Amino acid sequence: MSGKIKSSYPGVRYRRHKTRMFNRQKDKIFFIRYNKEGRTVEECVGWMSEDNSAFEASKIRAQIVSNIRIGRSPQSLKEMREMEEQRRADEALADEQKQRENITFGVAAEMYLDWSRTNKKSYEQDKSRHEIHLKERFDHLPMKNISAFPHLETLKRDIQKKKLADATLFQVLQEIRAIYRKAIEWGLYSGPIPTENTKNLFPKINNKRVGFLSPDQANELLGRTKEKSLTLYCQCVLALHAGLRFGEIAALEWSDINVSAGTIHIRNPKSGRDRYAYINDAISEMFDELIEARTKKGREFAGLIFPDTRGRLQKHVSRSFYECIKDMGLNEGITDQKQRISFHSLRHTFGSQLAAAGFPIQLIQELMGHQSLEMTSRYSHFAPGLRQDAAKALGELFTGKQDGQEPGAKVISLENKQ
Repeated sequence: MSGKIKSSYPGVRYRRHKTRMFNRQKDKIFFIRYNKEGRTVEECVGWMSEDNSAFEASKIRAQIVSNIRIGRSPQSLKEMREMEEQRRADEALADEQKQRENITFGVAAEMYLDWSRTNKKSYEQDKSRHEIHLKERFDHLPMKNISAFPHLETLKRDIQKKKLADATLFQVLQEIRAIYRKAIEWGLYSGPIPTENTKNLFPKINNKRVGFLSPDQANELLGRTKEKSLTLYCQCVLALHAGLRFGEIAALEWSDINVSAGTIHIRNPKSGRDRYAYINDAISEMFDELIEARTKKGREFAGLIFPDTRGRLQKHVSRSFYECIKDMGLNEGITDQKQRISFHSLRHTFGSQLAAAGFPIQLIQELMGHQSLEMTSRYSHFAPGLRQDAAKALGELFTGKQDGQEPGAKVISLENKQ
Protein backbone atom coordinates (compact mmCIF):
# COMPACT_ATOMS: atom_id res chain seq x y z
CA MET A 1 0.00 0.00 0.00
CA SER A 2 1.17 3.50 -0.78
CA GLY A 3 1.29 6.35 1.78
CA LYS A 4 -1.75 8.19 3.12
CA ILE A 5 -3.36 10.77 0.87
CA LYS A 6 -5.42 13.72 2.03
CA SER A 7 -9.04 13.66 0.90
CA SER A 8 -11.24 16.65 0.15
CA TYR A 9 -12.71 16.32 3.66
CA PRO A 10 -10.82 17.82 6.67
CA GLY A 11 -9.14 15.21 8.86
CA VAL A 12 -9.87 12.33 6.45
CA ARG A 13 -7.07 10.47 4.67
CA TYR A 14 -6.86 7.28 2.69
CA ARG A 15 -4.49 4.73 1.18
CA ARG A 16 -4.84 2.80 -2.04
CA HIS A 17 -4.46 -0.98 -2.13
CA LYS A 18 -1.57 -2.01 -4.38
CA THR A 19 -3.53 -4.67 -6.32
CA ARG A 20 -7.14 -5.05 -5.17
CA MET A 21 -9.72 -3.33 -7.37
CA PHE A 22 -13.19 -2.10 -6.43
CA ASN A 23 -15.63 -0.31 -8.78
CA ARG A 24 -12.95 -0.18 -11.51
CA GLN A 25 -10.43 1.56 -9.24
CA LYS A 26 -7.97 0.50 -6.60
CA ASP A 27 -9.62 -0.15 -3.25
CA LYS A 28 -9.17 2.55 -0.60
CA ILE A 29 -8.92 2.38 3.18
CA PHE A 30 -9.99 5.53 5.09
CA PHE A 31 -8.57 7.10 8.27
CA ILE A 32 -9.72 9.98 10.45
CA ARG A 33 -7.62 12.37 12.51
CA TYR A 34 -8.73 14.60 15.40
CA ASN A 35 -7.31 16.23 18.52
CA LYS A 36 -8.18 14.97 21.97
CA GLU A 37 -6.66 16.17 25.26
CA GLY A 38 -3.81 17.95 23.42
CA ARG A 39 -2.74 15.07 21.20
CA THR A 40 -3.53 13.89 17.69
CA VAL A 41 -5.54 10.65 17.43
CA GLU A 42 -5.76 8.64 14.22
CA GLU A 43 -8.22 5.75 13.73
CA CYS A 44 -9.02 3.46 10.82
CA VAL A 45 -12.58 3.65 9.49
CA GLY A 46 -12.39 0.84 6.93
CA TRP A 47 -12.22 -0.12 3.26
CA MET A 48 -14.27 1.32 0.45
CA SER A 49 -15.10 -2.30 -0.52
CA GLU A 50 -16.66 -2.64 2.97
CA ASP A 51 -19.14 0.16 2.17
CA ASN A 52 -17.02 3.03 3.55
CA SER A 53 -16.28 6.38 1.87
CA ALA A 54 -14.47 9.66 2.58
CA PHE A 55 -17.86 11.31 3.13
CA GLU A 56 -18.96 8.67 5.69
CA ALA A 57 -15.58 8.98 7.41
CA SER A 58 -16.00 12.77 7.64
CA LYS A 59 -19.44 12.36 9.28
CA ILE A 60 -17.98 9.98 11.90
CA ARG A 61 -15.13 12.41 12.57
CA ALA A 62 -17.52 15.37 12.90
CA GLN A 63 -19.61 13.50 15.48
CA ILE A 64 -16.53 12.54 17.53
CA VAL A 65 -15.15 16.11 17.44
CA SER A 66 -18.53 17.50 18.52
CA ASN A 67 -18.80 15.00 21.36
CA ILE A 68 -15.30 15.87 22.60
CA ARG A 69 -16.23 19.55 22.58
CA ILE A 70 -19.39 19.12 24.69
CA GLY A 71 -18.11 16.20 26.82
CA ARG A 72 -20.47 13.49 25.53
CA SER A 73 -19.83 9.87 24.49
CA PRO A 74 -18.57 8.43 22.24
CA GLN A 75 -15.31 10.34 21.96
CA SER A 76 -13.46 7.89 19.72
CA LEU A 77 -14.20 5.51 16.86
CA LYS A 78 -13.28 2.60 19.14
CA GLU A 79 -15.78 3.75 21.75
CA MET A 80 -18.38 4.33 19.05
CA ARG A 81 -17.96 0.75 17.81
CA GLU A 82 -18.11 -0.65 21.34
CA MET A 83 -21.33 1.26 22.00
CA GLU A 84 -22.82 0.03 18.73
CA GLU A 85 -21.86 -3.55 19.59
CA GLN A 86 -23.48 -3.18 23.01
CA ARG A 87 -26.60 -1.68 21.43
CA ARG A 88 -26.91 -4.66 19.09
CA ALA A 89 -26.38 -7.10 21.95
CA ASP A 90 -29.05 -5.33 24.02
CA GLU A 91 -31.38 -5.36 21.03
CA ALA A 92 -30.79 -9.08 20.47
CA LEU A 93 -31.38 -9.74 24.17
CA ALA A 94 -34.61 -7.75 24.05
CA ASP A 95 -35.73 -9.72 20.98
CA GLU A 96 -34.87 -12.97 22.71
CA GLN A 97 -36.77 -11.87 25.81
CA LYS A 98 -39.74 -10.94 23.65
CA GLN A 99 -39.62 -14.34 21.98
CA ARG A 100 -39.48 -16.01 25.39
CA GLU A 101 -42.46 -14.00 26.53
CA ASN A 102 -44.44 -14.85 23.39
CA ILE A 103 -43.43 -18.49 22.92
CA THR A 104 -46.53 -20.57 22.27
CA PHE A 105 -47.48 -23.67 24.21
CA GLY A 106 -47.29 -25.64 20.95
CA VAL A 107 -43.61 -24.82 20.40
CA ALA A 108 -42.72 -25.78 23.96
CA ALA A 109 -44.84 -28.95 23.76
CA GLU A 110 -43.13 -30.02 20.53
CA MET A 111 -39.69 -29.63 22.11
CA TYR A 112 -40.86 -31.46 25.23
CA LEU A 113 -42.14 -34.40 23.19
CA ASP A 114 -38.84 -34.56 21.26
CA TRP A 115 -37.08 -34.79 24.61
CA SER A 116 -39.61 -37.32 25.93
CA ARG A 117 -39.05 -39.59 22.91
CA THR A 118 -35.42 -40.24 23.91
CA ASN A 119 -35.62 -39.79 27.69
CA LYS A 120 -38.90 -41.22 28.93
CA LYS A 121 -40.50 -44.64 28.81
CA SER A 122 -43.92 -42.96 28.70
CA TYR A 123 -43.37 -41.06 25.43
CA GLU A 124 -46.35 -42.66 23.69
CA GLN A 125 -48.62 -41.69 26.59
CA ASP A 126 -47.19 -38.15 26.63
CA LYS A 127 -47.82 -37.81 22.90
CA SER A 128 -51.34 -39.22 23.18
CA ARG A 129 -52.31 -36.88 26.05
CA HIS A 130 -51.06 -33.88 24.07
CA GLU A 131 -52.95 -34.92 20.94
CA ILE A 132 -56.22 -35.65 22.75
CA HIS A 133 -56.39 -33.02 25.49
CA LEU A 134 -53.91 -30.19 24.86
CA LYS A 135 -53.06 -29.58 21.20
CA GLU A 136 -56.25 -27.97 19.92
CA ARG A 137 -56.92 -26.18 23.20
CA PHE A 138 -53.51 -24.64 24.01
CA ASP A 139 -50.96 -24.97 21.17
CA HIS A 140 -51.83 -21.61 19.59
CA LEU A 141 -51.71 -19.68 22.88
CA PRO A 142 -48.63 -17.89 24.26
CA MET A 143 -47.51 -19.73 27.39
CA LYS A 144 -47.73 -16.52 29.42
CA ASN A 145 -51.45 -16.24 28.61
CA ILE A 146 -52.41 -19.66 29.97
CA SER A 147 -53.63 -19.45 33.55
CA ALA A 148 -55.19 -21.71 36.16
CA PHE A 149 -58.46 -19.86 35.68
CA PRO A 150 -60.11 -20.04 33.29
CA HIS A 151 -57.88 -22.24 31.11
CA LEU A 152 -56.92 -25.16 33.38
CA GLU A 153 -60.16 -25.13 35.35
CA THR A 154 -62.09 -25.34 32.05
CA LEU A 155 -59.86 -28.22 30.94
CA LYS A 156 -60.54 -29.95 34.24
CA ARG A 157 -64.30 -29.46 33.90
CA ASP A 158 -64.34 -30.81 30.34
CA ILE A 159 -62.34 -33.92 31.27
CA GLN A 160 -64.67 -34.58 34.20
CA LYS A 161 -67.71 -34.10 31.94
CA LYS A 162 -66.40 -36.92 29.75
CA LYS A 163 -66.37 -39.05 32.94
CA LEU A 164 -62.70 -39.89 32.48
CA ALA A 165 -60.76 -41.20 35.46
CA ASP A 166 -59.27 -38.75 37.94
CA ALA A 167 -55.91 -40.35 37.12
CA THR A 168 -56.29 -39.13 33.51
CA LEU A 169 -56.92 -35.56 34.66
CA PHE A 170 -53.97 -35.78 37.04
CA GLN A 171 -51.64 -36.98 34.27
CA VAL A 172 -52.79 -34.28 31.84
CA LEU A 173 -52.15 -31.52 34.41
CA GLN A 174 -48.85 -33.17 35.27
CA GLU A 175 -47.80 -33.04 31.60
CA ILE A 176 -48.66 -29.33 31.39
CA ARG A 177 -46.50 -28.70 34.44
CA ALA A 178 -43.64 -30.73 32.96
CA ILE A 179 -43.78 -28.77 29.68
CA TYR A 180 -43.55 -25.46 31.54
CA ARG A 181 -40.70 -26.62 33.77
CA LYS A 182 -38.68 -27.89 30.82
CA ALA A 183 -39.29 -24.65 28.90
CA ILE A 184 -37.89 -22.71 31.87
CA GLU A 185 -34.94 -25.11 32.21
CA TRP A 186 -34.11 -24.68 28.51
CA GLY A 187 -34.33 -20.87 28.66
CA LEU A 188 -37.38 -20.74 26.39
CA TYR A 189 -39.75 -19.22 28.94
CA SER A 190 -39.39 -17.14 32.08
CA GLY A 191 -42.94 -16.61 33.27
CA PRO A 192 -45.17 -18.31 35.86
CA ILE A 193 -46.31 -21.95 35.78
CA PRO A 194 -50.12 -22.06 35.82
CA THR A 195 -50.34 -25.38 37.70
CA GLU A 196 -48.46 -24.03 40.71
CA ASN A 197 -49.84 -22.17 43.71
CA THR A 198 -53.34 -23.47 42.98
CA LYS A 199 -55.82 -25.08 45.34
CA ASN A 200 -57.81 -28.18 44.42
CA LEU A 201 -56.65 -28.14 40.78
CA PHE A 202 -55.07 -31.58 40.92
CA PRO A 203 -57.56 -34.30 41.92
CA LYS A 204 -56.78 -36.54 44.84
CA ILE A 205 -56.48 -39.98 43.35
CA ASN A 206 -56.09 -43.49 44.58
CA ASN A 207 -54.86 -45.54 41.63
CA LYS A 208 -53.66 -48.48 43.69
CA ARG A 209 -55.02 -51.64 42.13
CA VAL A 210 -56.51 -53.99 44.68
CA GLY A 211 -57.72 -56.76 42.38
CA PHE A 212 -55.81 -60.02 42.87
CA LEU A 213 -56.16 -63.71 42.09
CA SER A 214 -56.63 -66.70 44.32
CA PRO A 215 -54.11 -69.53 43.84
CA ASP A 216 -56.72 -71.56 41.94
CA GLN A 217 -57.54 -68.62 39.65
CA ALA A 218 -53.84 -67.95 39.06
CA ASN A 219 -53.15 -71.55 38.11
CA GLU A 220 -56.16 -71.63 35.77
CA LEU A 221 -55.02 -68.40 34.12
CA LEU A 222 -51.52 -69.79 33.60
CA GLY A 223 -53.01 -72.86 31.94
CA ARG A 224 -55.19 -70.79 29.63
CA THR A 225 -52.35 -68.45 28.62
CA LYS A 226 -50.10 -71.41 27.88
CA GLU A 227 -52.68 -72.68 25.42
CA LYS A 228 -52.67 -69.28 23.70
CA SER A 229 -48.95 -68.48 23.65
CA LEU A 230 -45.79 -69.79 25.29
CA THR A 231 -44.39 -66.24 25.41
CA LEU A 232 -47.48 -64.90 27.21
CA TYR A 233 -47.39 -67.85 29.61
CA CYS A 234 -43.73 -67.16 30.46
CA GLN A 235 -44.47 -63.48 31.06
CA CYS A 236 -47.34 -64.38 33.39
CA VAL A 237 -45.12 -66.76 35.35
CA LEU A 238 -42.55 -64.01 35.88
CA ALA A 239 -45.21 -61.54 37.04
CA LEU A 240 -46.87 -64.06 39.35
CA HIS A 241 -43.78 -65.76 40.81
CA ALA A 242 -41.25 -62.89 40.77
CA GLY A 243 -43.54 -59.86 41.05
CA LEU A 244 -42.16 -58.21 37.90
CA ARG A 245 -43.92 -55.35 36.12
CA PHE A 246 -44.73 -55.89 32.46
CA GLY A 247 -42.21 -53.21 31.42
CA GLU A 248 -39.50 -55.00 33.41
CA ILE A 249 -40.38 -58.33 31.79
CA ALA A 250 -40.38 -56.82 28.29
CA ALA A 251 -36.93 -55.30 28.88
CA LEU A 252 -35.33 -58.55 30.12
CA GLU A 253 -32.35 -59.82 28.15
CA TRP A 254 -30.80 -63.27 28.28
CA SER A 255 -27.71 -61.82 29.93
CA ASP A 256 -29.90 -60.77 32.90
CA ILE A 257 -30.65 -64.41 33.79
CA ASN A 258 -28.16 -66.09 36.11
CA VAL A 259 -29.36 -69.67 36.49
CA SER A 260 -26.47 -70.79 38.72
CA ALA A 261 -27.10 -67.93 41.18
CA GLY A 262 -30.86 -68.23 40.80
CA THR A 263 -31.32 -64.52 40.08
CA ILE A 264 -32.86 -62.21 37.50
CA HIS A 265 -31.24 -58.78 37.13
CA ILE A 266 -33.87 -56.05 36.78
CA ARG A 267 -32.22 -53.06 35.07
CA ASN A 268 -33.56 -49.50 35.02
CA PRO A 269 -36.84 -50.29 36.79
CA LYS A 270 -39.59 -47.80 37.59
CA SER A 271 -38.01 -47.05 40.99
CA GLY A 272 -34.74 -46.10 39.27
CA ARG A 273 -32.64 -48.60 41.26
CA ASP A 274 -31.55 -51.95 39.83
CA ARG A 275 -32.65 -54.96 41.83
CA TYR A 276 -32.67 -58.76 41.67
CA ALA A 277 -35.64 -61.10 41.46
CA TYR A 278 -35.23 -64.73 42.40
CA ILE A 279 -35.82 -67.90 40.39
CA ASN A 280 -38.08 -70.47 42.08
CA ASP A 281 -39.05 -73.89 40.75
CA ALA A 282 -41.94 -72.56 38.66
CA ILE A 283 -39.70 -69.96 36.98
CA SER A 284 -36.93 -72.51 36.45
CA GLU A 285 -39.33 -74.95 34.77
CA MET A 286 -40.74 -72.13 32.65
CA PHE A 287 -37.27 -71.20 31.39
CA ASP A 288 -36.54 -74.86 30.62
CA GLU A 289 -39.62 -74.97 28.38
CA LEU A 290 -38.78 -71.66 26.74
CA ILE A 291 -35.16 -72.67 26.06
CA GLU A 292 -36.26 -76.00 24.60
CA ALA A 293 -38.76 -74.29 22.29
CA ARG A 294 -36.22 -71.70 21.11
CA THR A 295 -33.58 -74.36 20.55
CA LYS A 296 -35.94 -76.33 18.30
CA LYS A 297 -36.53 -73.19 16.23
CA GLY A 298 -32.78 -72.51 16.04
CA ARG A 299 -33.04 -69.13 17.74
CA GLU A 300 -30.13 -67.43 19.48
CA PHE A 301 -30.03 -66.69 23.19
CA ALA A 302 -28.95 -63.06 23.00
CA GLY A 303 -30.71 -59.74 23.32
CA LEU A 304 -34.34 -59.42 24.43
CA ILE A 305 -36.00 -62.54 25.79
CA PHE A 306 -39.49 -61.43 24.71
CA PRO A 307 -39.13 -59.13 21.67
CA ASP A 308 -42.14 -58.13 19.59
CA THR A 309 -42.72 -59.52 16.09
CA ARG A 310 -40.19 -57.01 14.68
CA GLY A 311 -37.51 -57.84 17.24
CA ARG A 312 -38.08 -54.63 19.22
CA LEU A 313 -39.09 -53.94 22.81
CA GLN A 314 -42.65 -55.13 23.42
CA LYS A 315 -44.76 -52.19 24.61
CA HIS A 316 -48.13 -53.79 25.37
CA VAL A 317 -49.46 -56.97 26.90
CA SER A 318 -50.79 -59.41 24.31
CA ARG A 319 -54.54 -59.18 23.69
CA SER A 320 -54.65 -62.91 24.29
CA PHE A 321 -54.18 -62.19 28.01
CA TYR A 322 -57.41 -60.19 28.16
CA GLU A 323 -59.20 -62.85 26.15
CA CYS A 324 -58.26 -65.32 28.89
CA ILE A 325 -59.48 -62.92 31.58
CA LYS A 326 -62.78 -62.52 29.71
CA ASP A 327 -63.20 -66.28 29.19
CA MET A 328 -62.70 -66.82 32.94
CA GLY A 329 -65.25 -64.08 33.74
CA LEU A 330 -62.88 -62.47 36.22
CA ASN A 331 -64.05 -58.92 35.49
CA GLU A 332 -67.71 -59.69 34.92
CA GLY A 333 -69.89 -57.14 36.70
CA ILE A 334 -66.89 -55.20 38.07
CA THR A 335 -66.93 -51.50 37.11
CA ASP A 336 -64.30 -50.15 39.53
CA GLN A 337 -61.03 -50.02 37.55
CA LYS A 338 -59.00 -50.66 40.71
CA GLN A 339 -60.86 -53.93 41.29
CA ARG A 340 -60.65 -55.22 37.71
CA ILE A 341 -58.05 -57.86 36.91
CA SER A 342 -55.22 -56.77 34.62
CA PHE A 343 -51.72 -58.03 33.93
CA HIS A 344 -50.51 -55.91 36.86
CA SER A 345 -52.86 -57.92 39.10
CA LEU A 346 -50.40 -60.82 38.81
CA ARG A 347 -47.74 -58.67 40.48
CA HIS A 348 -50.33 -57.62 43.05
CA THR A 349 -51.11 -61.29 43.67
CA PHE A 350 -47.39 -61.94 44.24
CA GLY A 351 -47.26 -59.28 46.97
CA SER A 352 -50.54 -60.26 48.61
CA GLN A 353 -49.59 -63.96 48.79
CA LEU A 354 -46.25 -63.12 50.41
CA ALA A 355 -48.05 -60.97 52.99
CA ALA A 356 -50.63 -63.69 53.65
CA ALA A 357 -47.77 -66.16 54.21
CA GLY A 358 -46.42 -63.89 56.96
CA PHE A 359 -43.30 -62.53 55.27
CA PRO A 360 -42.07 -59.16 56.65
CA ILE A 361 -43.35 -56.09 54.82
CA GLN A 362 -39.76 -54.82 54.40
CA LEU A 363 -38.83 -58.01 52.52
CA ILE A 364 -41.89 -57.65 50.28
CA GLN A 365 -40.86 -54.04 49.58
CA GLU A 366 -37.40 -55.20 48.50
CA LEU A 367 -38.67 -58.02 46.29
CA MET A 368 -41.23 -55.78 44.57
CA GLY A 369 -38.82 -52.88 44.09
CA HIS A 370 -41.02 -50.29 45.80
CA GLN A 371 -39.47 -46.90 46.47
CA SER A 372 -41.13 -46.52 49.85
CA LEU A 373 -42.64 -48.73 52.51
CA GLU A 374 -45.90 -46.81 52.10
CA MET A 375 -46.34 -48.35 48.64
CA THR A 376 -45.95 -51.84 50.11
CA SER A 377 -48.21 -51.23 53.09
CA ARG A 378 -51.29 -51.94 50.92
CA TYR A 379 -50.46 -55.65 51.33
CA SER A 380 -50.42 -55.61 55.13
CA HIS A 381 -54.19 -56.21 55.32
CA PHE A 382 -53.69 -59.63 53.75
CA ALA A 383 -52.20 -60.87 57.03
CA PRO A 384 -54.76 -59.92 59.72
CA GLY A 385 -53.95 -63.10 61.67
CA LEU A 386 -50.41 -61.86 62.30
CA ARG A 387 -51.78 -58.69 63.92
CA GLN A 388 -54.12 -60.72 66.08
CA ASP A 389 -51.29 -63.03 67.13
CA ALA A 390 -49.11 -60.02 67.98
CA ALA A 391 -51.88 -58.40 70.05
CA LYS A 392 -52.54 -61.67 71.86
CA ALA A 393 -48.84 -62.19 72.59
CA LEU A 394 -48.51 -58.65 73.93
CA GLY A 395 -51.52 -59.14 76.21
CA GLU A 396 -50.08 -62.36 77.56
CA LEU A 397 -46.74 -60.65 78.13
CA PHE A 398 -48.28 -57.98 80.37
CA THR A 399 -50.53 -60.40 82.25
CA GLY A 400 -47.68 -62.84 82.68
CA LYS A 401 -49.78 -65.64 81.21
CA GLN A 402 -47.74 -67.28 78.50
CA ASP A 403 -47.96 -70.82 77.16
CA GLY A 404 -50.18 -71.91 80.04
CA GLN A 405 -48.28 -70.02 82.77
CA GLU A 406 -50.24 -68.40 85.58
CA PRO A 407 -49.99 -64.65 86.25
CA GLY A 408 -46.87 -63.75 88.16
CA ALA A 409 -44.86 -66.62 86.73
CA LYS A 410 -41.28 -65.89 85.86
CA VAL A 411 -40.76 -64.51 82.37
CA ILE A 412 -37.57 -65.68 80.67
CA SER A 413 -35.83 -62.92 78.70
CA LEU A 414 -35.35 -63.38 74.99
CA GLU A 415 -31.64 -62.78 75.43
CA ASN A 416 -31.30 -65.70 77.85
CA LYS A 417 -33.56 -67.81 75.67
CA GLN A 418 -31.29 -67.25 72.71
